[in-house]
Amino acid sequence: RLNTPSPQYFAGTKLRDIELISSLDYGANTLYFDAAGVNAFNSNRILFLTCDTTDSIVLSNEFKRDTSFDSAYADKIWYAYAAHQQAGLSNNAALNGNPALVYVAAPDGASADTWLSQNVSITSVAAPATQSLQARAFTAAAPAPTAMPTALASSTDLGGGVTLLAYKTTSSSAAARFEIRRSNTSERQVFLYASSSTNATTAPGRDYDAVAGLLALEQGESSRQITVPLASAALEQLRNATLSLEVRELQECGQAALHLLIKPAGDPAGASALAPVLSDFLLTPSNNAAGASLRFRADSNANSSDLSSLILNISQRSAANSSDSLATKAITLLDATDPEGTSISPYYNSGLGALALDNDAKTNDQISARLDLNFKAKDNTHAVSLAAPELNWSNQVQLLGSNSLQFKQDGPLSCWRADSGSGLVSFGFQSAATSLSLLRDASGGSTGSIKADNALSTNPSNGWQTTEGQAIGSRSVVQGLNLVGSRWTPTASRDGQALQLLNLSVEGNQITVNFAGGVTAVFWQAMGPAPTPTPILPAVEVQRLAGFNNSLAFYRIDSITGEVDGLKPGDARYLEAALHRAEVDDLLLDYKRLPAYGESKSFTDLPIDTNLSYGMLLLQNGGRSTIFSSFAAANPGAAIQMVSLGSEANKMVLGFEDISTVLSSSDKDFNDVIVSIHNVNVGLF
Repeated sequence: RLNTPSPQYFAGTKLRDIELISSLDYGANTLYFDAAGVNAFNSNRILFLTCDTTDSIVLSNEFKRDTSFDSAYADKIWYAYAAHQQAGLSNNAALNGNPALVYVAAPDGASADTWLSQNVSITSVAAPATQSLQARAFTAAAPAPTAMPTALASSTDLGGGVTLLAYKTTSSSAAARFEIRRSNTSERQVFLYASSSTNATTAPGRDYDAVAGLLALEQGESSRQITVPLASAALEQLRNATLSLEVRELQECGQAALHLLIKPAGDPAGASALAPVLSDFLLTPSNNAAGASLRFRADSNANSSDLSSLILNISQRSAANSSDSLATKAITLLDATDPEGTSISPYYNSGLGALALDNDAKTNDQISARLDLNFKAKDNTHAVSLAAPELNWSNQVQLLGSNSLQFKQDGPLSCWRADSGSGLVSFGFQSAATSLSLLRDASGGSTGSIKADNALSTNPSNGWQTTEGQAIGSRSVVQGLNLVGSRWTPTASRDGQALQLLNLSVEGNQITVNFAGGVTAVFWQAMGPAPTPTPILPAVEVQRLAGFNNSLAFYRIDSITGEVDGLKPGDARYLEAALHRAEVDDLLLDYKRLPAYGESKSFTDLPIDTNLSYGMLLLQNGGRSTIFSSFAAANPGAAIQMVSLGSEANKMVLGFEDISTVLSSSDKDFNDVIVSIHNVNVGLF
């Protein structure tokens, strides 16, 4: 049926150059096609069909489903049926390479595989002579340019109406193309992506530039493309080369897009035999979806080469499909030893751009690196940083089952009530017939007091800056405990009534216990030594909410009890000996080096040896007349001046109070100085 104002065509007129037949919104139709009919429609021998869910398509047995011709065009995925062998035509190479093609688009909202299997059939029965086909005419504002669909290499269903498309390319192409496409555009969606070695025969760094980042589809957007720059000269030496991209959706939380290119410096094609090869890309999102870590390694690619260092170019590009770089950093990553074979510690040389941040800590002609990606970077934080090897302090507490603990060392045990509830609660440990009382009649803290979940948060509504003047709950330190060799269960009681233990967790050497009635207790034991393959310099971040200009110091201790040169906490001249050690080891941070009120500052060059144990000192207002130790027994009145706000295998967070907690003038909010100790991160962008 032709919708024309004055008919120009009459019965018997042959319609030509038809590219698409649409039966949308026109009831249930059955469409019959054979290869000769498709060849007659247009010179390209290609026909596109868009149908309703109730339509059926019947093809002659010359057609076969051929996924190698599946294509993406005009914002749709087209599923190909090809007729290579056609009756009445010579099956020469030209015909077999350019068959008659019927492209079918699955109706919106329908599962493509299900609809195609149920609604497209192949039969040897000819179409009924009486069958008529009614096609609607379309009016366009301007003629559309002639364009052929781009061949798909693969189509992967990511779920939720999201599809990852991979397009075919050639060795002469400048880039490989992927596309993330979705059916529902009502909300913003974000996707994490990175190069992958899975199902790939090409090597990142040699055959193509590795990519990674976060892509955002804004409201109303249906698709975005990701391009991967190719090294054409290297790819020409390969046959049937493949490369892969890992993509996963993240929970949307206002993340900003970030797009990276990663490759070794130099021309991979010019020295492919000796060029390092990148591999083992592992992309891991953070728990809060605001960031991710990207791990990869570089291997020596020839027996004669020595990968003692790797010059790496990391570029930030403006878009996932852009060749424009916003910034590029060339850095040198060093293996675990220097050229003389001497073990070295992580450091950063701003002049040379050299980083001794080999994450595998082995001399093996292999460099392992980790990039930390921050999708909500602001202020003085970085969007991209290189991370040193993780700190692996020894774990002296072990969780047994769901409600019991075992300790590997005796020594002081700290306890504080970490909830803001009412009433007085007593805490202890129970092992068979043995009971330990650790904290009696503990009151809850103020609402909004500092806790593990906000100690490092920069959220202006509930972060650490909002905890000023909010006292934490009651605290205690018990000395001389015999903990080793028993299985302990934490206990709590209120008004003489036992509270049910709901759950128990151990992170590093910090024990968090939740009891019925919203009661939470935190137990903590000082870290013991943790031998590592090579010394690791940790990063120390200091946050300040103190009115005093305090100084801070770290000092080596000889045992878990805090001994220094035979002096125990509480002995005369103990604090003097501890301060002397800090000064000798260059671990005294004068108040002039520490941040201003309400700010934070990181130190990445402090000579802290993670094979040793340390105590900490706070010098009130930078003087030496009032000094507080992290060991309560060393303080006047055995005052507890430090609490553990978080303890993991790779991080500790400590909170200090700079006025004696036995004095009424102390607000006991333990946020005057917050110290976080973790692995070194060097910002790139």
